[in-house]
Amino acid sequence: MASAHDHRAKWRHNREFLDTIQQDCYADWMVTVAFYAAVHCVESLLAKDKISHGMTHEGRNDCLKRNNRYKKIWENFRPLYEASMVARYLCYNGKSSPSFDQWMHVEDIKKRLIEGNLREIERSVQKLAS
Repeated sequence: MASAHDHRAKWRHNREFLDTIQQDCYADWMVTVAFYAAVHCVESLLAKDKISHGMTHEGRNDCLKRNNRYKKIWENFRPLYEASMVARYLCYNGKSSPSFDQWMHVEDIKKRLIEGNLREIERSVQKLAS
């Protein structure tokens, strides 16, 4: 099991990478990296709190939903989780099918998911971890 320190390092690493890919052609990767930054941010708090959830997305989601301590985190984590599921698993084929960036525009990703949800998760985690 990774330590809180290990998760903080991965969180910072993902955040640094996210800053390098904020371009129109990488909308799906922006969402994916933002989600994994949130995952490691949350995991750093769960490790500090000594909360075990089986290291699965479902286990983490259930833990965040069930515990009032993490209510604000869950409210901001869920939109990132859902968008990442679309970015990672919804595949289109054929010329008339939309690409991910037509489903969610880069500016929406930046404003809502990164500057909104991810930043709020980070604030909540930092507050709860102090």
